[in-house]
Amino acid sequence: MLRLGTDLDGWTHQRRSAVIQGGRLLNRDGLPTEEHPLTLAQLLAATPSELPIQVEVKAHADPALAEHTTRVLCERYRRRPERSRIEVISFHSAACAIAAGYGFRARLVICADYAPDALAA
Repeated sequence: MLRLGTDLDGWTHQRRSAVIQGGRLLNRDGLPTEEHPLTLAQLLAATPSELPIQVEVKAHADPALAEHTTRVLCERYRRRPERSRIEVISFHSAACAIAAGYGFRARLVICADYAPDALAA
């Protein structure tokens, strides 16, 4: 859902990366800034090599899209040195299983409807 954080409409998987990179990020008031979305390659290049990067695979109620996205990510980075920096996180357990199967670190994210502070008590 590009509209949540950029001045673009539609879904990320329905747009070419060049179009997304041409969009502008929104500020906290929902107004466009001069900043543009980064690709994962750009993010990896711009951050210190010792810093791990969590890549969240989001696919709103579409497990097949989450699985496809994870496979593409893993295929693209499985033989690259940046692989060791990438951890795949997702609400979709199949996406995490696919990433782990490729040898990537993976973490299943859950959403709970209780207050986290209650757990510390």
